[in-house]
Amino acid sequence: MNDQNLDLSDYPQPTAAVDLAAIGHNVRVLKRHAGQARVMAVVKADGYGHGASAVARSSIEAGAAEIGVATIAEAVQLRRAGIQAPIQCWLHSPGAPCHAALSDEIRVGISSIAQLHEVKAAVRASGRQAHIDVKVDTGLHRNGSPPAIGRH
Repeated sequence: MNDQNLDLSDYPQPTAAVDLAAIGHNVRVLKRHAGQARVMAVVKADGYGHGASAVARSSIEAGAAEIGVATIAEAVQLRRAGIQAPIQCWLHSPGAPCHAALSDEIRVGISSIAQLHEVKAAVRASGRQAHIDVKVDTGLHRNGSPPAIGRH
């Protein structure tokens, strides 16, 4: 059979059901086990395809202290959706809109000197304070500053 003539309507399509009550339950369980530690609900990639703002709201209502996302754009979308909890992003690429992170009080993970310079430039241009976290590569080689960066 030629794949171009394949009728895909004959095949079941995958679906995902999101149970926000279950998400809330899971956050409460994690919070209970975390003791005094703060719980961050990670909702990157649109809540892994489940709706970032809805998942973030349910998580915050259940006790999550902050929200984590991959990019500044994702963080800004959550702010525009009314999420007021602290938001941290950590996988932004060079040239990311640091000014938007500053204006929306989003914490930015810094994993290179170049990213630090971009945030500093946005601070100088806007006069706003930056909230940053330095990401350190502890050996997994996943977007963290190498140990040698401290010698620059």
